[in-house]
Amino acid sequence: WSLLRSDGTVLCPDGFETISPFSEGLAAAEQNGLWGYIDTAGNWVIPPQYGSAGDFSQGLAPVKTSTGTYSEVTPGDYCYINTAGQVVIPGPFAYAYAFQHGVALFSQGDDTNGYQDGLVDTKGNQVASAVYDDIDWQKSWTGGLIPVQQGEYWGVLNADTGALVLPCQYDAVTIFAEEGRIAVCSAESGLW
Repeated sequence: WSLLRSDGTVLCPDGFETISPFSEGLAAAEQNGLWGYIDTAGNWVIPPQYGSAGDFSQGLAPVKTSTGTYSEVTPGDYCYINTAGQVVIPGPFAYAYAFQHGVALFSQGDDTNGYQDGLVDTKGNQVASAVYDDIDWQKSWTGGLIPVQQGEYWGVLNADTGALVLPCQYDAVTIFAEEGRIAVCSAESGLW
């Protein structure tokens, strides 16, 4: 992969194995199996040194500090860096994801014992401890509410405070963004 100007001028003739979309002026780029960050001119701002690199959001990006393959992750491999490449949230995280609405999803655990999800804020405080089997990160956020799963049941977490708004006792949970309402499917009756 290379970067081109709109007139076709090549900005970085050496190329990259992969380039992610730009976010906050930087793009994660892979060269020789390691990830770093480039600017819009194709210059390295943070040299390639990571096993993987996520998008910047709210000034922070998750990176994998070890260089093993994705399946070789061990707890503590992920942390958050700022746009200068400094570690600002050291973890330890088995997995870490980009920030949304002031918090980011992280996982702790391993392949043998399983993973538990939690939420961390941009200062590194755990808003929700890693006690959930799933935090449905892809669902719509309404007033900071997000579906969470413990065991086989679902509840609703306030992502701003880490408090459970509804306990994990439902077969399914849906949050309606426009109406600000929550629909639940009862574990006992199976009705919504």
